[in-house]
Amino acid sequence: MDLFVSAVRDTVKRFSLLKPGDSVLCAVSGGPDSVALLRVLKELSREWPLPLSALHVNHGLRGAESDADASFVGTLCRQLEVPLHVRSRPLKAEPGKNLQELARRVRYRFLSEIASAAGSVVATGHNLQDQAETFLLKLARGAGPTGLSGIFPAREILPHGPEEGPVRMVRPLLERDREEILGFLERRGQPYRDDSSNRNLRYDRNWVRHHLIPDLRNRLNPALVPTLGRTARLFREVAEFLEAEGRKALQSCRETQSVRSGEVRLRVAALFDLAPALRKEVVRHAVRVCKGDTRDLGLEHVDRVLGLVSGRSGRRIHLPGEIEASLEFDHLRLARRVPPVRFRHRLPVPGEVIIPETGRHVVCRRMTAPAGDTGQVLLRFPGSSLTVRNRLAGDRYPGRGGKKLKRLFLQHRIPRSARDTLVVVEDEGRLLWVEGLPADPRVRACPGEREAVLIDILDVSHAGSREPGMSRHRV
Repeated sequence: MDLFVSAVRDTVKRFSLLKPGDSVLCAVSGGPDSVALLRVLKELSREWPLPLSALHVNHGLRGAESDADASFVGTLCRQLEVPLHVRSRPLKAEPGKNLQELARRVRYRFLSEIASAAGSVVATGHNLQDQAETFLLKLARGAGPTGLSGIFPAREILPHGPEEGPVRMVRPLLERDREEILGFLERRGQPYRDDSSNRNLRYDRNWVRHHLIPDLRNRLNPALVPTLGRTARLFREVAEFLEAEGRKALQSCRETQSVRSGEVRLRVAALFDLAPALRKEVVRHAVRVCKGDTRDLGLEHVDRVLGLVSGRSGRRIHLPGEIEASLEFDHLRLARRVPPVRFRHRLPVPGEVIIPETGRHVVCRRMTAPAGDTGQVLLRFPGSSLTVRNRLAGDRYPGRGGKKLKRLFLQHRIPRSARDTLVVVEDEGRLLWVEGLPADPRVRACPGEREAVLIDILDVSHAGSREPGMSRHRV
């Protein structure tokens, strides 16, 4: 067996990238890295049963050159008897947009779609040179241990469609240098395509590849690329440790009562009992819970979230991916930004109403008011219907000296994020009760009073449900 193929096989085994029987979808651009990967996987498939297919995406960025790449990949796959998927997605340069990044995301979307449908593992040709370039780019732009880990041997591609599951991506060539790859292709007499855009120094990665790395290699360290690869691997070990510990720490800091989907509430005191590195990791995990990934989340975003605790309750910041972080008294809250939905519904007395906008179920019935404080809301109301709605600008609570609701919410430590979902009960414009606050004394039923109106609010599993399984909301 060729030494290069043997070395790649060792990488595959050491990181458990593939196992016999895995279906593999290989991303093939026509360049030396992806061509070498396809050839190696084909050779390994003779030893292991690895059903192999390939994907080529033609973005049409280089005109006839792009078409020639697609033709070359087609011929190669026919020669190797590898089924080929071809996708065309023309892209155009737009001011302020990174064309290479856009092309990468399009390729990953196609890879995700095809691999998910076929139950395949995705294989890409990232190598040690790519690892060194990524490390230097991350270092220059400011990254923590996870960023400086560079490219991982394996990771999951996030699904792009509602029916897609996560897809595993592996990099079997990650420990092999470019010279080894070119040597393998030369021994096999295997041609490859040269992408002219890889020489365009307007792209940061190309400048790092053609200028920065050669200068550092000549001036400081002839073995720079493998050295940076080892450094990235050390950071990866640190990042993996922090990730595992951060996952545990998140559970120790997270408020588990009244948990809403896509929302994380962290107890500030518990969070700041942690070491600084773990605090940052907890915030990253919290963002991942809210949006499914930490894409575009930088160290500066994490520091801004933690910096919220030095201000007043109610401060908020926006994070990438439509995530909002806010300080709510003793908690840090992270959740997707959702504009408040207005609601207004008639509530028969006695009767009930579902509030589909918030998934609440409001029930009222007539009864004799019991003696003592039962924690229930009992109103003196002889009419036949009430109105339930959420708060409006300028609302005042007459039973509390005409104070604005906003001020009362602060006094009762009601989080800003909950205020627009609270139920306001009114009678022809007069506020009688607001969820979370005491009822107006002038309409509160006295013990023993007959025909009192009991207001009860329950959370339902989904809006519109009238089935059992509701949990009482304490008011």
